[in-house]
Amino acid sequence: MDKDSINIDEYWWQENPSPKLSEFVNGGEFTRLCGLDRILPTYYGKYEKEQHLRQFYRVMLFREATWTLGEPIFEQLQSLTIPISTIDQYLGVVSRLGRLERIRFLLDALFDYKASYVWTAALEEFMFPIDDFKNQAMHSALQFIKEHVQLFPGHLVGGVSFVDGDFWMDAPQGCLREIQMEVARLLPPFEGVCVVNNE
Repeated sequence: MDKDSINIDEYWWQENPSPKLSEFVNGGEFTRLCGLDRILPTYYGKYEKEQHLRQFYRVMLFREATWTLGEPIFEQLQSLTIPISTIDQYLGVVSRLGRLERIRFLLDALFDYKASYVWTAALEEFMFPIDDFKNQAMHSALQFIKEHVQLFPGHLVGGVSFVDGDFWMDAPQGCLREIQMEVARLLPPFEGVCVVNNE
């Protein structure tokens, strides 16, 4: 499943949410769930608030749908897409994923910004160092792989990839190279490789 599997227009028709949905996305719970306090003010200020709320709603809906659809059948899954923003939730269920052969970490969180957004004034306003959020999430993903490899050695024959979720306007996301290298060292060797791509 990817973000395009979820038709947000079913819930947010023509950019106008229902009154109940509008109340939710403008409330404190939505702000907390989306981590709006962790977004650079310069990025948040570039687009209309309506655009941001719609986009955050899409991201949150994807996160919830991924877990809700996968959780009842974790023991059967051979491939799994994990939103990087919810990696800590998945760390608690590694032991249920014994049949897993391929993991795809979807970079759905807003960690990376273009230089034009990273102004000194914005960083002074920001409550936490930007890199801390990304480092924490990436190391949690690495911990997930380590635990899976220890519990089920040799199972991840399909590999592990970190993929930009393409959720954020003008803000492509990427994985730290050192994390990619560390993950590669943990995986079993590939056999019969015919194609190499960026995943």
